[in-house]
Amino acid sequence: MPERILVVDDEPTIRALVCDILEDEGHEVVGTGNGAEAIAVLEQDTSFALIVLDAWMPVMNGWPFAAAMAERGISVPIRMMPPHAALRDPPPRLARQPTSASR
Repeated sequence: MPERILVVDDEPTIRALVCDILEDEGHEVVGTGNGAEAIAVLEQDTSFALIVLDAWMPVMNGWPFAAAMAERGISVPIRMMPPHAALRDPPPRLARQPTSASR
């Protein structure tokens, strides 16, 4: 079943590749270049089924992005790239509350 997916990666080539693969699978994909851009998109539209997030970017990466989502009450599942990045300890304010990044 096609879903809307937000891809967040500062590397244009990687972002384009991930978007192309997901679109080839029939999904509607929106790509952004950093966490701040993605938050701006999510403030306007939270109808995404999933966020594919680069864990390490120069502008708002990984856990700061998840914290910004939580502060705004945005709840969309997150899958970090690389996947092992999500295993690192979250900041204390996120460790106390369930987040889509910890799923």
